[in-house]
Amino acid sequence: MCGQLDDGTSGSLQSRSFRYTALDSTRNEIRLLRILPRQNGHELATVHCEIIHASLDESISYRALSYTWSSPRDSQHTIKLNNLDFSVRENLWLVLLQLQTSSEPGFSIWIDAVCIDQTETRERNEQVSKMKTIYERAEEVIAWLGPSFDNSHLAFQLVWELYAHSDDVNWIKQRLRHPRAPESLVAFGALLMHDYWSRMWIVQELAVAKRTLLQCGIDSVDARSMSEVQKLLTSISRKEGGYDEDYIMLLLPTNARARAAVQFRGMTEVRELQEVLTSRQRQVSFFECVLHNSLKGATDPRDMIYGLAGLANTNDIYRIEVDYSLGVDEVYIDLAKRELRTCKALNILTRARLSLNPHKLPSWVPDWSTNSDHHKYLYDIKVPEHAYSASGSSRCGVAFTDFKNVLKITAVLLGYVEALGEASSMENEDDSQNASHLFLDWWSLAKGSGVDGFQEGFGRTLICNRVSDRNRGLWNKDEFGSFVLGTWVDFCRANSSMSSIDPVLVEFYSRMQERDRELEESIGHEYKEEERRDVFQRWTQTSANFIWDRRFFLGSSNMMGLATEGVQRGDIICVPLAALTL
Repeated sequence: MCGQLDDGTSGSLQSRSFRYTALDSTRNEIRLLRILPRQNGHELATVHCEIIHASLDESISYRALSYTWSSPRDSQHTIKLNNLDFSVRENLWLVLLQLQTSSEPGFSIWIDAVCIDQTETRERNEQVSKMKTIYERAEEVIAWLGPSFDNSHLAFQLVWELYAHSDDVNWIKQRLRHPRAPESLVAFGALLMHDYWSRMWIVQELAVAKRTLLQCGIDSVDARSMSEVQKLLTSISRKEGGYDEDYIMLLLPTNARARAAVQFRGMTEVRELQEVLTSRQRQVSFFECVLHNSLKGATDPRDMIYGLAGLANTNDIYRIEVDYSLGVDEVYIDLAKRELRTCKALNILTRARLSLNPHKLPSWVPDWSTNSDHHKYLYDIKVPEHAYSASGSSRCGVAFTDFKNVLKITAVLLGYVEALGEASSMENEDDSQNASHLFLDWWSLAKGSGVDGFQEGFGRTLICNRVSDRNRGLWNKDEFGSFVLGTWVDFCRANSSMSSIDPVLVEFYSRMQERDRELEESIGHEYKEEERRDVFQRWTQTSANFIWDRRFFLGSSNMMGLATEGVQRGDIICVPLAALTL
């Protein structure tokens, strides 16, 4: 591979700190890092590297690194770039130390924090726009999950073994009966809950890679192997492909987070986005691409959009140009306007919130930087069966005023908010004490409405009607709201005495237990108490996810629902045309 050495001597020759030489955009240049062999044989010797210029228009061989930048508050370490000092954060320093000892001497790698001059906005704009191409053309992408942690080696061992025997059902059954199988699954879940997987930039980096090596300390595995193992575990959980028992539930009956992680996080998320982007059924807009990854995070809030530009812009419904001279508010407003004007749908409004607005955005513009506060949105693009479409197939007309970015839409008026339940004092969705109190207060308001059959509607409201043939088990749809009320009574028992709970609710609890026994008899299987409680807790947790930062209301014409925290009596209840649920 040929390349021009960046001498790093621009500016003062007296400086011992590395300084960048400008890239030649006419040659489509990038920088590559060449990691030199360890010097002097010292265990913790300074990492020495060379940085060179290379053209993407030429045949070049290199790898690319996918990793987390870590916090600016983390420790800084000095490496040598062309024999000059260069500061890197803790996580990158650990990567470089590992690569220096485990890879062949002098190999070249692209690392954004080093190969892009982060202080030059114009260069940053140009290079970020090329990142999809950079990762596509890399011979290999190394995904660094950090140094080894407790039992992380068990996770890699499990993936190696399950992948090697993926076609042998009997062997895998025997492996999952091993006494250490639960420990291995927990370790795999911990690996997939690593901070790395929550980073927005990894989506593009892994989705376009020719080959990805997932590395944690000294252990590594091919990403395709991990993806296949996660598909296998999902099949086992669903009792498909010759598996007659849900071994994932049997091994981890009380660890719902780990069960979900080994099936649905990590490479599963990458694979699902690849399938969405390559689907011939319909094009995906930039907003929808962001929505698929809205739970990711980025150090720079603008990267919640720019981190997907290379992928999302390929669909050409509309394009977002990378421009770091713009403020966060300008980037988010631009995306919302382009989505509304181009797609003529109001789905993006379902992501806008009033309670958190650090960037002073208009009320109709989503703030993509506030994805870590655990708010549960009503519209989940990954679960289309729960999407509402009250306005049918009608198309919307949108307009924006020139003053203060006001959005105008057309809607059908349904009524007004007439009564409000107590405002939530829950600190988060896991605040069980306040959740019990909130549920009982809202129940009293709903019961006082005098509406016939309100119980079923109230139960469904608490879960935002998130019931489907896939998740309702053996319960009928028309009785599922009552089941939800029964699970809440079971939940409240831990925080209140049964004598303090409305006898009507206690009847729902008794009926739920009776119905459970009937269902067990019908299938000839008696569930263990911990399995039964796990099901109950999953539904109360689903409900708590929705109610902890919302407020119950009664509306005119016997309506009831959940609204945002700022709802007031007299607020309009309406259905915007061409919208899903707001």
